[in-house]
Amino acid sequence: GKSSSPGSSSCEDCEAGRFGDGGPCADCPEGTFSPPSSASCAPCELGKYNDDKGQGSCLLCGQGKYLDFTGAVSETQCKVCDIGKYNDSPGLGTDCPDCQKGK
Repeated sequence: GKSSSPGSSSCEDCEAGRFGDGGPCADCPEGTFSPPSSASCAPCELGKYNDDKGQGSCLLCGQGKYLDFTGAVSETQCKVCDIGKYNDSPGLGTDCPDCQKGK
């Protein structure tokens, strides 16, 4: 997206975490993000959340957790792996895999 001030001779790109459609750039709300020059915000992807507005990227849920929906606004929405399941990599977007037999 781009924006301009009154009397401007050119338009400026909106910064990462902000969006614009000709008017002033605005912050993306919690649970969303945007790269530079965006006309809109996108929801945080599976396995990610954003608890602050105006962000250019989303944060990953940590190890031992997962997040199976988009647009999460808090780390507390990351779900803990159930007993007998695990996750050793941040940002898991599906339920944690089962432990192997004998472990």
